[in-house]
This record gives sequence, structure tokens and C-alpha cells, in this order.
Amino acid sequence: MGSELHFLRRAKPVAKSNTCPNKESCQLFPLFRLRSSLQYWMEVYCDADYRRCVRYQRACEGSMPPPNILPNGKDIHKLTR
Repeated sequence: MGSELHFLRRAKPVAKSNTCPNKESCQLFPLFRLRSSLQYWMEVYCDADYRRCVRYQRACEGSMPPPNILPNGKDIHKLTR
């Protein structure tokens, strides 16, 4: 639970940078870094226009985003079947 609270605290816009303030604490970020096929998500959302990220939006609303939700709001499990 402590890490969840850490994520939620950082979910507030803190800078004018295009890099997401939650990039390092997001549950999907390690997957993005390890799998080249997922780096697209990191480039488009984490390092560019993170305000469009559904995970970021949910965190700003105060709810912990599920680990299976991609930045565009789709379920990662449905895409890999």
C-alpha cells in the first residue's frame, strides 16, 4: 500500500516538462524499458504527452490504475491474446 500512496502523491502535475512525473513509479514502466516492442508506449505517453495517459489521469483522480491498463486505456491482456 505504501508504494500505491507514493504513486498517487506524484500523480499531480508538477512541471511543464513533457515527461510524466509518474514515469519511474508506474507499474508498466519496467515492462516498457525491458521490451522493445512496448517502447512505443513510453515514447508516445511517458516521454511526450503524458497528460493523455489514462493511467496518469486515473492517478490524478485519486485511484490506483490497474497494472493491466495501457496508457490508451486498453487492457494489455486483451491485446496479447
